[in-house]
Amino acid sequence: MEILGLDPRALATLGALEYTNRRNKIIEDSENNIYECKEIKEILQSLPKEKQIEVLENQAHFEAVAKMIEQNNLILLEQMKALQLIQK
Repeated sequence: MEILGLDPRALATLGALEYTNRRNKIIEDSENNIYECKEIKEILQSLPKEKQIEVLENQAHFEAVAKMIEQNNLILLEQMKALQLIQK
């Protein structure tokens, strides 16, 4: 049986790249006092800098995994359509 979706290496590469990009942007934004919402800003500003970075890195992990799932689902959808497992 053929494996559908992104191959594991492509998925890992996508995840690593997305994590690096998101982490850099999130940390840069926080240094410029730019936050996605007021609540995040309040929570982060109540923490020491080291803990803020840890929280932001965790956020970047979640966002990278979400991007991996999104991309894999798009590939799966196209493959399933091509195999006529679902209608176009």
